[in-house]
Amino acid sequence: MLQQQRLGIVSVLAAIRGVYQGAIDEGLLLRALTYFDDANREAPLPGEGPSDWDEVKDYFQVQVGSLLTPPMRRLKIQARTADVNDR
Repeated sequence: MLQQQRLGIVSVLAAIRGVYQGAIDEGLLLRALTYFDDANREAPLPGEGPSDWDEVKDYFQVQVGSLLTPPMRRLKIQARTADVNDR
């Protein structure tokens, strides 16, 4: 449905926020969109191609991953000041 309607994850999250008026745990929702352990144990759907499920998983992992950034720690070198004045 996302592909047919050309919706991205950001649009879907905005729609969910609108419907539930912000009362959702977005971190939990994003984690759920990339949790496949239970589904991996299920039998393929009738008519499912050999790589269909892998493509679905890849789509969600890439889309959700693009919304996340790793925690950034301050680097030691950032505490240093470079002298750019002519001497």
